[in-house]
Amino acid sequence: MSGRGKILVIDDEETIRFSLKTALASEGYHVFLADNAEKGLEIMEKEYPQLVFLDLRLPGQDGLSALKVINKEFDDATVVIITAYGDTKSTVKAIKEGAYDYINKPFELDEILLLADKVFESRSLQKQAALFQYQQKNRLSNHRFICASQNMVEIIEEIKKVAIADATVLLQGETGTGKEMAARMIHSYSDRKDKPFIDINCGALPFNLVESELFGFEKSAFTGAASAKKGLFELADGGIIFLDEIGELAQDIQVKLLRFLENRTFKRVGGTKDIFVDVRIIAASNKDLKQLVEERKFRADLFYRLNVVPLHMPPLRERKEDIVLMAETFLKNFSRTLGKKIKGIDPKLKEVLKEYPWPGNVRELKNLLERMVILSGDQQEALVVEQLPKDFFKRPDRAGTEKINPATAKYDYQEGLSRVEKHLEEMMAKSELENGKIVLDDILSGIEKKYIGWALKKTRWNISKAADLLGMNRFTLKRKMEQYFPDEQY
Repeated sequence: MSGRGKILVIDDEETIRFSLKTALASEGYHVFLADNAEKGLEIMEKEYPQLVFLDLRLPGQDGLSALKVINKEFDDATVVIITAYGDTKSTVKAIKEGAYDYINKPFELDEILLLADKVFESRSLQKQAALFQYQQKNRLSNHRFICASQNMVEIIEEIKKVAIADATVLLQGETGTGKEMAARMIHSYSDRKDKPFIDINCGALPFNLVESELFGFEKSAFTGAASAKKGLFELADGGIIFLDEIGELAQDIQVKLLRFLENRTFKRVGGTKDIFVDVRIIAASNKDLKQLVEERKFRADLFYRLNVVPLHMPPLRERKEDIVLMAETFLKNFSRTLGKKIKGIDPKLKEVLKEYPWPGNVRELKNLLERMVILSGDQQEALVVEQLPKDFFKRPDRAGTEKINPATAKYDYQEGLSRVEKHLEEMMAKSELENGKIVLDDILSGIEKKYIGWALKKTRWNISKAADLLGMNRFTLKRKMEQYFPDEQY
């Protein structure tokens, strides 16, 4: 229902009902009328008006008993008592029962309108205050990392310290490691928490519109600029602007950003006036900006201006303690949202999740859990390995992990091969001495165990590097390690 709000008038005098409806409706309120308490309560159940003008003297159920029902069953409604002049005792009792205010008969319509405006303004302020308290209470929980690993605990402590400093921050890390969440967390802990937080993906802005989007433009600055427009920097005044993928900015925009960082002023596109804004900048990139500087793709002076407080967001493969914890949290959230009954994750699946290298980091883990929950059965109670996508076990590109170069590993390969040949000769000689039988499976298993053991020693039991050296999927290697070396700790 459109309008300023809903008002119910409960009064047995037709002239009062009519005059109140005419006056209140002319101010944009939607008005309902009832000539007794019973009809009024029926309207309350259907329409839920925010304000009720209630006469105390009514036929049948009186106004005081109706007030008690309204306060009990419709506690969001505000009740104003209409009372006869001199009926002080009943008025006092009504106020004690929770009436917001009272008005004496006869009354002026302007008095009614002022009172209605006061009630709705008060309700609006109460809602704003409640919303603000809710936002304050939930601000940090909405931008909170799920972690138990020491490196992430240290990052969070750094974020809290950095937030207070008001310095420029540069967040670097792979895609999906939580750079935007870190930026929002800085905002939540900072003195600017009640001011705007504006995030911009620099790589997503059209090349020809980057400058006007960031810094705004004046009227007639270019074809189609019918009026002046504020840019995102102006809209973020007093708050924080988060420049994600800053390495994608063109050189000319880098120059303008550098000038802003030096004196906190800029000119709109087509403008001549310097505009000052009080904005804190947090920048982020999934590329190595130092390398881009060396390649002359990013300005060195801008890099040093941004790199006042550098923070590196670790990839998920370096936070193994957090993987199952995050997976269980995502599972709980998606199960509740999608109405599923899944309560946990099978232990075998937990092991697979911990060993997977997660090239897409937290984002990839979250998307995987969402997909598995969506495709799970309605009565299923736990996620299992068999639900993983078919392409999950294809060895991904482990961005950031060291790989064995086959060219440099050639000598090691020959060394391993010679050991295998020697072992084969020993087994054949032993079988001839004992009973003349050679069991091929035993020989092959023995060779495989020796070869895997050699690769693990060469890589100091680093499963990823050993799998690369052997040309084997890491999950296959892990299973064989459990078969051949069950007592080893790795």
